[in-house]
Amino acid sequence: DTDRAAALPLALRLTEEVRGRQFPGTPPLTVSISLGVASYPEDGSDPRTLLSGADRRNYLAKRRGRGGAVADDVDTGGDTGPSRLWERDGALNAVHEFCTRLQAQGRGALEVRGPAGVGHTRFLAEVRTVAALRGFTVVSATGPVPPPDGTPVLVVADVGETPHLPPDRALGLVYASRSTDCPVDHGLPLLDTVDLAPWSPAALRIWLRATLRGEPSRTLFTWLSGRCAGLPARAEREVELLRERGGLIADDDGGWTIAPHLLERARPRRRLPVPMTALVGRHEEHDRVVALLRQGRLVTLVGPGGIGKTRLSLAVATTLSQGYEDGAVFVPLADVADPDQMVAAIARALHLSEVPGQPLLDTVVEQLAEASLLLVLDNLEQVLDASSIVGELLSAAPGVVALATSRERLSVYGEQVYQVPPLPDAPALALFEQRALAAGAAGVTAQTLPAIARLCRLLDGLPLAIELAAATADRWRPEDLVNHLAAHLAELGGGARDLPERQRTLRGAIDWSFVLLDPPAQHLFIRLSVCHGGWDLDAATSLGTQGDLSATLANLVAKNLVVLERDSGRYRMLETIRAYALAKLAVDPSADEVYAAHARYFLDLAERSATGLTGPEQTAWAERLELEYQNLRAAMQWTLAHDAVEQAARICLGLWRYWRNGSHLREGREWLDAVLATRDGLPAGLRARVLHPAAILAATQDDHAAAALLGKESLALAESVGDRATAAHARNALGVAATGAGEYAEATEHFRASLSLWRELEQPHGTAMALGNLTKLALRMGDIAAANGYADQCLALERAAGNTRGILLGLECLGQIRLAEGDVPGARAALEESLGLSRTLGDAFGEAMALHQLGLAAELDGDRRTALRLLVTALRGRYEVGDREDLAVSSCASGTGYRLHRTPRPGGHRPSRRPARRWTPRPSAPPGPAAATPRWN
Repeated sequence: DTDRAAALPLALRLTEEVRGRQFPGTPPLTVSISLGVASYPEDGSDPRTLLSGADRRNYLAKRRGRGGAVADDVDTGGDTGPSRLWERDGALNAVHEFCTRLQAQGRGALEVRGPAGVGHTRFLAEVRTVAALRGFTVVSATGPVPPPDGTPVLVVADVGETPHLPPDRALGLVYASRSTDCPVDHGLPLLDTVDLAPWSPAALRIWLRATLRGEPSRTLFTWLSGRCAGLPARAEREVELLRERGGLIADDDGGWTIAPHLLERARPRRRLPVPMTALVGRHEEHDRVVALLRQGRLVTLVGPGGIGKTRLSLAVATTLSQGYEDGAVFVPLADVADPDQMVAAIARALHLSEVPGQPLLDTVVEQLAEASLLLVLDNLEQVLDASSIVGELLSAAPGVVALATSRERLSVYGEQVYQVPPLPDAPALALFEQRALAAGAAGVTAQTLPAIARLCRLLDGLPLAIELAAATADRWRPEDLVNHLAAHLAELGGGARDLPERQRTLRGAIDWSFVLLDPPAQHLFIRLSVCHGGWDLDAATSLGTQGDLSATLANLVAKNLVVLERDSGRYRMLETIRAYALAKLAVDPSADEVYAAHARYFLDLAERSATGLTGPEQTAWAERLELEYQNLRAAMQWTLAHDAVEQAARICLGLWRYWRNGSHLREGREWLDAVLATRDGLPAGLRARVLHPAAILAATQDDHAAAALLGKESLALAESVGDRATAAHARNALGVAATGAGEYAEATEHFRASLSLWRELEQPHGTAMALGNLTKLALRMGDIAAANGYADQCLALERAAGNTRGILLGLECLGQIRLAEGDVPGARAALEESLGLSRTLGDAFGEAMALHQLGLAAELDGDRRTALRLLVTALRGRYEVGDREDLAVSSCASGTGYRLHRTPRPGGHRPSRRPARRWTPRPSAPPGPAAATPRWN
């Protein structure tokens, strides 16, 4: 029943009572508390508001000096953030226990570890306070240790500080380390380790509330969570950047939200592979490369295979990614063979689709021109001839920085080369121990240290070679391991003199690991090298195995010859190891059989995808094809190289819808051209079927003349062999080509002929496709009644088949029809459903179309602010994916929306709604602002 007037004196009395009491111990412990006071109903009428107010005042109490109480909101301090250690109670308890053990034992160390930015320095400051209260003399690692006077001494070393400890002195050490640091050689027994974890969402919210002295909105909190990953240092930096950019906006309730212009930026593309183990012994190299990237815009990590270039590049990229507004993107180039494939790999990593009529390199350059991005190009030695492309990208994109890995320098202007060194003795030992423990062997001891050190030197400090050797540490004692490996390397020495010394060492280590495999594992290891970019269990099974496949794969993973990606369940080989296995396969009598089995498996996958890409699981199929595309490309190359043209044609028939959706579109046309160029190799019926997707892809790239020629040949061949389904497809392709050329009467004739054939064949998918294209054509010609009839029939068929893409296209047309009829609620319902489906499929074109139409709906409904926001969002989306066909439409509509939004209403006020009006397409004209729709094909 305490009222507001009595609450503060009561709180102050409580703080005094606690401060004046000593708790038993040696020395006695004193405690101070700070209290924030909130009263009902003056400070809030619900628990959340009261707790928020009390928490804010608790923070103010600490800023005014610990051991007090605050019942007001007057800020008298100047700090930028709270000093409280959130979620560190367990860690501080460990510090207390360490102090107790240290007082008993006299010597010992405590390691405080965690990722960079987790708050080492702030935690160490609290350690100093705790130790002082416990009677220790606390000194910095960079200062002198006082002479003995009977008082226990604790040395505190922050990240990067090297402690200088007098030998045989009774003292303790608390030192901080990052996850990437190598072990510190301090000469003291390690009594305990404290792991500092990133903040939980709850702690981050409390910190943010205290820092802003107000409640953060959900939008602001979600944005910050994504940027800082719970790391205190990053959170503080992001909030400071928000303040500098005017990105924090106070709301009417005393809380805070984020400025809309910051939300409009694309989310950071931090698409980096996550290594399964910690980086060992590369602290100095990591910091040096970070410094080089801050000085220049192109750094190349150079060194032999197995030296750890990729692993180091990932650690550096992870550290720096938050410093770029668009994050970091990893581009694997191990399976790339020419400059065009390199550009395609970069576009794929950026999630870019090809733009009709534009070289893919130009599309990439346009996308990166205003980006702030770290681009990691891995294994660039595969395409050194394409090094000039890197220079071209950097010249056109001043906000992009490139980090490349290669066995040779790129020789590009502005390049800074960093030669990645082998591991020194101590980090090499630490790496061996890490991987030996993973293999079930014992760690490094004083007895085994000399032999393991000799082993690491024998392997030239190459991380990959050390990992391979450590994987066998469960079989032999370290001395025997050294002897076996030394003998094996000596046997191989004479046969590889053309290789650099370290490459001979690595090849010897891989060969030794191979020799130790049992025959089934050797058999599988060699065959798996045929896979590009990885494989799954089904693919491995298709290559012909001996014994238990799962057990054999597990054995290869345990020996570090194969990598298991646990999140996806896929397997892969490091490129250096795969090159060794490929050399073995090249001299294996069964090599042709292995390549043929690989091609057959991925031919089957391509053919199954043809059905999957038109059904309810098309998103999953598109993702799978993206994962397996390097294997599919390899299968295509093998079939053409071995005159298996019919198999190559079947692969194309399976993949053309995937190509049409913007993935490898130009490459798809090239494969189709290569198949069609072998005129004598294809039966007439199969050639007719291949000509159809060739026509569709040509039309997709706005090459309507070529599309018409290909469609006509397809139609003639299909009719000659009586293939009515292919004839219907060919009619559809001819209609698409005629539509693109503006020949609407001819297009109508072809689409109607296609519809008639599909109905005769009782094929719902083809019928829906023809109806969809007739809908679009009717909209272009301004025949709303006809469009309505076609759209209803089309949607019914697409929904029955579960064809997500067909449904979203039909809904977009239906939305346009409803707009033309003045039915804004009906249009909005159709378009919002279409928008959701587009986002489910990851269809950026469909998403932009739906947003554009929703913007027009908002304008018709009188909500100009919402209309402008949606139209501009659609415009930005079309620009980002290179949708030139509709970009001008969006630009025109956005400009009109902006002018309308800026025009004052009569009387100086803005009514919330106005009566809906109709939009009417112009007959026989190119599509207007709402008439552009994607194609069914």
